[in-house]
Amino acid sequence: MNAQDLKNSILQLAMEGKLVEQRQEEGTARELLQTIQEEKARLVAEKKIKKTKPLPPVTEEEEPFDIPESWEWVRWGNVVETVSARRVHKKDWQTKGVPFYRAREIAKLAENGVVNNELFISEEMYKMYSISGVPHPGDLMITAVGTLGKTYIVQDGDKFYYKDASVISLQNYGHITPKYLKFAMESPFMLQQIKSNSSGTTVSTLTIVRMNDYLLPLPPLAEQKRIVTKIEELLPYVEEYDKAQTRLQAFEEKFPEDMKKSILQYAMEGKLVEQRQEEGNARELLQAIQEEKAKLVAEKKIKKTKPLPPVTEEEEPFDIPESWEWVRWGNVVETVSAR
Repeated sequence: MNAQDLKNSILQLAMEGKLVEQRQEEGTARELLQTIQEEKARLVAEKKIKKTKPLPPVTEEEEPFDIPESWEWVRWGNVVETVSARRVHKKDWQTKGVPFYRAREIAKLAENGVVNNELFISEEMYKMYSISGVPHPGDLMITAVGTLGKTYIVQDGDKFYYKDASVISLQNYGHITPKYLKFAMESPFMLQQIKSNSSGTTVSTLTIVRMNDYLLPLPPLAEQKRIVTKIEELLPYVEEYDKAQTRLQAFEEKFPEDMKKSILQYAMEGKLVEQRQEEGNARELLQAIQEEKAKLVAEKKIKKTKPLPPVTEEEEPFDIPESWEWVRWGNVVETVSAR
């Protein structure tokens, strides 16, 4: 298992409600969903978001795995407003002004939190487009072309616009824990939904319609926060595991098979570690083994065998330390075959 597999396992456990315990006092996702629906109705009435066609309920046949009773299966479009940007033509790109992000910039932000941006739009254009909506803190920016589903959480102080079609924005009007949604997007379950939906197409794309229709396991709000805390607590260990695995791979590349054999040969010759007088000698160990064998023979737990010939000097292939002994395998183990 590599580090990514380990991270995937943690995220999958989180999506199944197995990473932290459920607490009755934290309420249910059904109550949270009701609050989100009321907030959406208010925003629609105030014409801050558009009224959309109701999405079909999640059927039992669609549910890919069991979740806790206090959770709910929902569609992403039930809890976020999925939107795209207004068209910005190439002729409007500038070398300074308000940052303009394509999928590649969002992917870098998702991975590193920073990006060396090269495209901008004018302050005037940004103000004009702000009337129809720009990303706000807590919203999620999703790559919709190339590597699909890379997710950046909009931070306080962020000011940017984005390319239509190549990036979609999830307006988090229901105030779901943003990091929970980001981890959900990175989970194997979510990536499999995206992969299954985009297979067979010439160019992989993530559309608003598809994003709205994807399934999401929704925990109560307080549990979302505890899940995020637990994942963030575990991820440093995943990083350490990755570093250790990288060091091991480097070691294996540095020491080819013949060098590994040399190390094992050194071990057999007693040259890999020093000998210590206080640890006794192999003759004493051999005596103890022979006494144990005699006891087991007397108890009829093993059969008495014909003594093996001692190892002669002519047979010894190399020198070993004085505290060691040359023996035959049959002197120290009972070799048997199955019935």
